[in-house]
Amino acid sequence: IKKIDSNIYRIGCFDQAKDDFNKIVVTTNIGIYKSLDGGLKWDKINGNLPDKIMVTHIELSPYDSNKAVMLVGFAEIYKADINSNIWIKSKVEGEDKSAFSKYWVMFDPVNTGWFYTDQFYSSDNGALFKKMGEIGQHICCIAVDKSSKMFYAGMSDGTLYTCDPVKEDSSGGFEV
Repeated sequence: IKKIDSNIYRIGCFDQAKDDFNKIVVTTNIGIYKSLDGGLKWDKINGNLPDKIMVTHIELSPYDSNKAVMLVGFAEIYKADINSNIWIKSKVEGEDKSAFSKYWVMFDPVNTGWFYTDQFYSSDNGALFKKMGEIGQHICCIAVDKSSKMFYAGMSDGTLYTCDPVKEDSSGGFEV
């Protein structure tokens, strides 16, 4: 195992591209790194972000593995093309950060340009995250079936919600 940087003492999270297993992103106590050769060489991709940033989740797009989305701390979402190293902060409707998940943000594997995190979703490539509706529980996990386009949301109280297919309602809200 090759060490990326001698100052790294904590790995936060990582993801590997679905279309190219040599492409990896990893978050550490001193920054975000990518490898395009399976971990032989690492490049720092913090770009316009501070070095010491607490990333709680990072994910590469299933459509374009040069695109990444990440959850920072417990309340901010950034997206980037990992080749440009410029991270863009997403807006959150209402800026109610208390409802954000502390652990995950994901690309929708069926609907290009859709993202999810806890009680929020984005249908515009992550520019704006909107509240899904009055669910009342924290969503622990989400899955979207590629063939049926059925949406599943597992809640913190053990309830499973489904929606077929994922779509916005007439008022711009999320149909669950």
